[in-house]
Amino acid sequence: MSENRLSSWFSSEDSLVRVFRNSSWLFSAKGIGAILSIFYLAILTRTLGVAGFGEFMIIVGAVQVLSAVLKLQTWQAVVQFGVPYLLAGQHQAFRKLSAQSFWIELAGGLIACATLWLLLPYGATQFGWNEPVEQAVMGYGLIVFLAVRSTPTGILRAQDRFGGNAFGDAIIPVIRFTGALALFLTRPSMTGFLIVWGLSEFVSFMVMWLMVWRRQEQNQSLRSATSLPVPAPGRREFAAFLLFTNFAYLISVIRERLVVVIVGFFVGPAAAGLFRLADQIANSLNRLAEVFARPLFPNCPAFSLSDNRANPEPCSGGPCGFRRSAAASFSSACCC
Repeated sequence: MSENRLSSWFSSEDSLVRVFRNSSWLFSAKGIGAILSIFYLAILTRTLGVAGFGEFMIIVGAVQVLSAVLKLQTWQAVVQFGVPYLLAGQHQAFRKLSAQSFWIELAGGLIACATLWLLLPYGATQFGWNEPVEQAVMGYGLIVFLAVRSTPTGILRAQDRFGGNAFGDAIIPVIRFTGALALFLTRPSMTGFLIVWGLSEFVSFMVMWLMVWRRQEQNQSLRSATSLPVPAPGRREFAAFLLFTNFAYLISVIRERLVVVIVGFFVGPAAAGLFRLADQIANSLNRLAEVFARPLFPNCPAFSLSDNRANPEPCSGGPCGFRRSAAASFSSACCC
């Protein structure tokens, strides 16, 4: 009996069951990250000192801010416009959308690489970094900027494959903890920790794309009784959605990362380190909201499509239009 219930839990197509099932995957990944982050942040603070930890957080924060400003997060666009394609069986259109998102994300990453190369000498002068640290910062930035992770995240979530997505996310804290522990037992340094952080991003990037490639179109969890073709979004609609969702993501990154960079530049690395530690503790519980919000977002296009079939009249305004706008706003704010 218990085996049948477990099987029905993993195979159920009910939207609410999918939300809770996918939430469990993300909760597992975030739980691993939350636990391991306590340990590797403690190792960082213990080995580098408060000032060294502050410098490290300034580097990581500055790279993430540049990534948020210049490298567009495409996963929400893949979900928003890709789920209707999958429901209608238009796999070729879904692949085209995925390829478009890939090149958009990669182009932003290349621009971010050039920007970091121009700004790095100023940061090195401000904090007195030597050449090995400069090279490590540049290498870490190149990996973060060129690792196209948002697009495969969107593909996996659109295909209701949150297990693969959670596995790719969980790889990052595991590698960081393992690398930080190895450095703690050998020769800890700023350069070594930057190499570990870059390696975690690279391995996660490879795992994400491996999960996408491994299954491709074999996944059939999204099914629809209709075979009506879904029109492609217009350029203005696609661009507007992409910019709107990235603006919400940018605000989140600025709130968490840019403040640390500003404190570090104007007050000092030690103050930035203490601020980052306090902020990490204060915001730890807020992450739980994302566990439910992220699985909810991929079901919003399906809900909207079902509503259109039940009510074929135009639905650009009124209550239906309000529901769409509210869903997009909620998902953008919570799922970045």
